Amino acid sequence: VKQGEDRWYLPYNQAQLDKYTTAAMTVARNHIAALLSHLERIGFDTRSWFYGRVLGDGLSRLLPLCQWTRVMSAMISEGCKVFMRFGLALLKVNSEAIRKCSTAA
Repeated sequence: VKQGEDRWYLPYNQAQLDKYTTAAMTVARNHIAALLSHLERIGFDTRSWFYGRVLGDGLSRLLPLCQWTRVMSAMISEGCKVFMRFGLALLKVNSEAIRKCSTAA
């Protein structure tokens, strides 16, 4: 890490949380653009999902305990960017099922 750079272990204020979420959405648009377009069409708020489920809950409501402990272990060593990676991976792995959805509920 260069001097003056954030390590991004955990966002501790709104500015860092916005920076993290914006970065996550940029990466998502580069890797799963078609899926994000579908989610927007059906009214799913992906940005709020990143805020609430990925960062806020640390994926604890979405993953079984065994996988969640792996995510937390990776987060301790690499920082909260791990949440972004796992969140994007969840979307990508479940993309076929997500594309079958016609509503956000």
